[in-house]
Amino acid sequence: VPPQVLLQLATLFDPEGFSSWPERRPYGPGLRGSETPIHAVFGTADQQCPPLAGQALRAWTDASRFYETVIEGYGHFDLLLGEEAGRETFPRIRQWILDRDRE
Repeated sequence: VPPQVLLQLATLFDPEGFSSWPERRPYGPGLRGSETPIHAVFGTADQQCPPLAGQALRAWTDASRFYETVIEGYGHFDLLLGEEAGRETFPRIRQWILDRDRE
């Protein structure tokens, strides 16, 4: 893993939250006022970005434009690369996109 990636990940523990590297510009405040809907997908077994992280993300966004999907038993990489991702994760994301297209 490149050192720059590790340094950026370390900003998760900063009081301002996850930030760009090396500028250390927090991402959260940039989400305020955004009209773009956000769909956060979490796995209950994800130790890198657990469902609890959704609370912090939701706090920075317009709650009416924040959507969350939690998939039982999935870890961080399972969501995209897991054996069942094609049946469990991707259809949910696809449906969410289709639903937003109708709004």
